[in-house]
Amino acid sequence: MVGSPKNGSEYSVSVNLTAGLASGLTEAIVIVTPAEVCKIRMQSQYNSLMDPAQLARRKYTNVIQTAITITREEGIGALYK
Repeated sequence: MVGSPKNGSEYSVSVNLTAGLASGLTEAIVIVTPAEVCKIRMQSQYNSLMDPAQLARRKYTNVIQTAITITREEGIGALYK
């Protein structure tokens, strides 16, 4: 395994720091940013739907459906605005 400790010792501080940084960046880019965009779109939709009749015709219903709709209509890059 790459970077495995020798003789059962622990990983060095630099290896732990690099691994933590890489995993944090990956999570922020792949999961958190698109989820935040979807959440904001859904929240702003409810603020503009003051009429109860419009609530039945809302564009976004859940996070997955919102992500699919945004990707189809605006492209994958829209999830990272």
